[in-house]
Amino acid sequence: MEQYRAIRIIQRNIQSYLKLRNWQWWRLFTKVKPLLQVTNAEEQKREMEEEAKRLNDKLNKLTFEFTDLGKKNEQVLLENQRLEDQLREEKFMTQEAEEMRNILMQKKNELEGLLQESDTRIEEQEELNQVMQAEKEKLQKTIQGLEEQLEEEGEVNQKVLSEKAAAENKIKGLEEQMTLSEDNISKVCRCCRQQ
Repeated sequence: MEQYRAIRIIQRNIQSYLKLRNWQWWRLFTKVKPLLQVTNAEEQKREMEEEAKRLNDKLNKLTFEFTDLGKKNEQVLLENQRLEDQLREEKFMTQEAEEMRNILMQKKNELEGLLQESDTRIEEQEELNQVMQAEKEKLQKTIQGLEEQLEEEGEVNQKVLSEKAAAENKIKGLEEQMTLSEDNISKVCRCCRQQ
């Protein structure tokens, strides 16, 4: 059935061709038709040129964007490098700060030890001061007692000196009396001998 239909279509086309082959309008159409395709080709060429121009503009735009992105990428890479350098410096500074903190902690521990020793020594000195203060008070009381005793002894000594002076005066008086008595006795003895 398909072959039969195909044969019928081919026969019809051939009959149409035979009828139209000598017709003037058909001849004109067959000569103009390739020119229509040229016009069509020019239309296609123009469309393709427009498409090419549009694609070229798009390419230029993409190239500009790519260049811009390249510059931005370079800036980002430079910024990234700068940040990495800064991070390295900060890590180094952090490490130095950590070392300084450790040194300061050691110093702090040493100073706390010295402070504790000083506190212990201060406590010992305070205890010693208290003992010495008690001893001082005791000695002051003793000195006060001795001063009072010395005053009393001074008074007694003064009294004794007064008594000594009085006794010496008395002795002098007695010696003078003795001398006078001896002179008197000598005179009496001389007188007695002369008689």
